[in-house]
Amino acid sequence: MKKWMIAEVNWVPVHLGGRKAAVPLGTRYCPIVVFKSLKPESVSWSAEIYTVTHIDDGNSVIMMSYLFDEAPFELLVCGASFRLFEGSSLVATGVISKEYIP
Repeated sequence: MKKWMIAEVNWVPVHLGGRKAAVPLGTRYCPIVVFKSLKPESVSWSAEIYTVTHIDDGNSVIMMSYLFDEAPFELLVCGASFRLFEGSSLVATGVISKEYIP
């Protein structure tokens, strides 16, 4: 069974290269995730993300996991900081707040 976490993300504004629109609630979104604790930081994996709620124009609460079973699930821990990319463009930064238990 996949490990899912809840995190808060801060979306990069569009004028700084971020997304043109927020990810709609409940929509599957699969950006690249890079954890700050991972050395080298150039190691990345595809995340699987669903937006739970929009806090305001620049922040959202998400449910996140990895797209692939071989990914380093041990990095999905409370307090872990990460960055989300679409290609080489940074689109968000975030911090995991708790484990999601259905």
